[in-house]
Amino acid sequence: MASDLTPSDLGTTLLQTFYSVLTTGTSTAGTYLSYIDGGSAFTANDLAFLTDLSWMSSANPKRSHLSVPELLQAAHNFMSVVDSIPPAVGTWVHTDATVGSIYQNVFLGQGNAASPQVDDGALKAAQSTIKQDQAQYIRYRNSYTNAVSRHNALNSRRPPASESELTEAAAAVSDALSDWQDLGNKAEYEAAEGVLANASTGFAEYLHDLVNLYTDYISNYALPDGTQFAPVMAIPPDFATGNVQWNRFSFDSSSVTKTTSDTSSTVGGDLSAAAGLFLYSADTSGSGNWQAADISTSTLTVSFDYLVVDLDRSAWFDSILLTSRAWWLNGMTAQDPTPPVVFSDGAPPPNTTGEWQMWAESVIFIRNLTIDFGSENKQSAQDVMNLQENAQVNFLIFPLAGETTDVTNSTTKFSYTSSDSAITAAQMQMMFFLCRLMPPEPNPLPDLLPQN
Repeated sequence: MASDLTPSDLGTTLLQTFYSVLTTGTSTAGTYLSYIDGGSAFTANDLAFLTDLSWMSSANPKRSHLSVPELLQAAHNFMSVVDSIPPAVGTWVHTDATVGSIYQNVFLGQGNAASPQVDDGALKAAQSTIKQDQAQYIRYRNSYTNAVSRHNALNSRRPPASESELTEAAAAVSDALSDWQDLGNKAEYEAAEGVLANASTGFAEYLHDLVNLYTDYISNYALPDGTQFAPVMAIPPDFATGNVQWNRFSFDSSSVTKTTSDTSSTVGGDLSAAAGLFLYSADTSGSGNWQAADISTSTLTVSFDYLVVDLDRSAWFDSILLTSRAWWLNGMTAQDPTPPVVFSDGAPPPNTTGEWQMWAESVIFIRNLTIDFGSENKQSAQDVMNLQENAQVNFLIFPLAGETTDVTNSTTKFSYTSSDSAITAAQMQMMFFLCRLMPPEPNPLPDLLPQN
């Protein structure tokens, strides 16, 4: 890394490079990468609810040692992170507002729509297609996304991947796309989405049905204190323990460039305030007292395993509401179309305004984070190892050492190891979200609004 480059230069270039790897071969319009500063450590207990579904129904077999109340708490904890709505397009910050609460209290609680005036058969057929094919569609879309990511990872690998490896990876992308089209019913599913999106006056009965569906659904899931919630699942559900292939990302500091004013336009977060590459704290809460360590980083290679995990809200949420112009909020009229709540004005960051600016479609977990200082700078690896006496150690936004308490109230300390000129932190962390910019919302067609 050149001497005049700052930690924010390295961090922002790293995030931009990772974003490029994730989105190569796909449309990036309206897609943003948001990160959790300091990560969020997850253990097997925290994710057991994804594969042990006994908390959903006593008819489902037990697949873990956790009790039903513990599994319910784990599901609630996961939901409260992945469904948290940040106050702006930026660093992922936990808030009390969640997709479920907004969906229940505003979309369904205050939403209104016109009476059906479109072909009822076409509308019901589209709704049936989405209900029937959604799981398969998401499954094969996820397989295609992972195949693209693996191909991109091979392209960026140093030393370069062999021609045969690249050919095989490219063929896997092609096969995954074919499977998505054929087995995931890609065209049919997306056509059905279009029917619902364009059925601009067919939402009254549909919105009413969604209210009943959601109310009935969340009544099945309540914590001991009576708090009801809408679970968010993950695809694939066994990503933490099953035979799921993770991808590998690698970044060389020689590619770092000076940060420009628009460099972070597609990564939700601003690293301009980064205090240092390596930070440490004696405070386990992470609330303050961070200090920067003086570590030589003339050369640096950062790599980690990562997996894109799709978030599944299909049991209770219909994303068609995000793009439909068939509904409005109570109080909006043709004479005064000003909404009582603006979710998003749809403007690209950093100019987005509104209370719900991003929609998290996928969460990205990482593990086996390795930082290699190069064979001529082994002392730096030792200097970082010497920081282990502190309660927490971070590299930029990435946690290297700390502790986490799981759903059973068991506290696990995690740290990193060294090998020659490199250090490695094996702990799995939730680190990133792939987010979609919310369109202007609410944005009803003017002709649908009621008269005063």
